Amino acid sequence: MPATSPPRAWAEIDLGAIRHNLNVVKQAAKGEYYMPVVKAGAYGHGLEQVCRTLDSEGIAFFGVANVGEARRISQAGCRTRPYILGPAFPEEREEIVLNGWRSFISTMEEAEHYNSLARLYGKTLPIHLSVDTGMGRGGFLPDQLEELLSRLGELDSLHLEGLGAHLPCADEDREITLRQIALFERMAARIWEKLPLKYCHLANSAASLDYEIPSNNMCRPGLVLYGFSPIDSPWASQL
Repeated sequence: MPATSPPRAWAEIDLGAIRHNLNVVKQAAKGEYYMPVVKAGAYGHGLEQVCRTLDSEGIAFFGVANVGEARRISQAGCRTRPYILGPAFPEEREEIVLNGWRSFISTMEEAEHYNSLARLYGKTLPIHLSVDTGMGRGGFLPDQLEELLSRLGELDSLHLEGLGAHLPCADEDREITLRQIALFERMAARIWEKLPLKYCHLANSAASLDYEIPSNNMCRPGLVLYGFSPIDSPWASQL
């Protein structure tokens, strides 16, 4: 009879260690809310298994890359909502609206389309604004802010729930990162004057452990969950 040889290499994942690392971040960052980033199959550690492990840890969202990952989390029976960190194709937005998943809004076209879909289904869709503080990969620019705030007020089926951006080099270039944080703070303050926000999130793994971001109340730990410390932090020895 034909025989199948066992694999020569495999990975043994300690899910308890991932849970421990999340709690280390909570102690270090002392944020109010947390969004563990589980994109790319939880960085290769097993999307469903990691999400089931962290689902009862008092987190706000699971950060994913696309609608397919959001669907897998929902099908895995997790109660925590997925948050799609990248833009969605127009054909994917209906599924987002129907499931109440969260997504960034980076253009007025996205906002208007989401609004029309939410109105069609009699829903109010919570949205998060993406702002570009220097990464250059999407999001509203500072000089677009006034028009954005004016036009958002006309979209009655959307609820502005949060504001976010990304720090691409928080573990490498402190000067650039501090400039990005300052710009984010100015934009957040301007939005707060017009609209209330439940969530402000800029802090990735490195920023959660090593930077002060006054408006940030939700941290998005990613690589640090899996035992990789992005900076020389006193918390690294506890991961």
